[in-house]
Amino acid sequence: MTDERNGKLETLVGQVKDKCKITWEDETTERVLKEELVPSACSIVRFKIGIPDDVGFDFTEPGIEHRILINYCFYAWHDAEDDFERNYAADIAHARRLWEVRNDARQQEGVA
Repeated sequence: MTDERNGKLETLVGQVKDKCKITWEDETTERVLKEELVPSACSIVRFKIGIPDDVGFDFTEPGIEHRILINYCFYAWHDAEDDFERNYAADIAHARRLWEVRNDARQQEGVA
């Protein structure tokens, strides 16, 4: 399954499971990861770093966006989103600046 805006959902779920050290398999865990945690995290991270809704972005690819997403999922899995905000504020600010430049370039090209 592919989420056109965020990359390959199955791959992201696997990466999140690795980060969170989820080694067991059960329907509830799979459902929570595939239908709630990962899609929600993608939306939250897109908002935090300024990736426009109309831009397809593959969070499975290495980069600061991937790092932020995977770590947000780790904190969310452990109900520690507030700690994430404090610990990753610098990374979020850096990624946001990168996306501001990209979005400005898109607007100047007339794409947006």
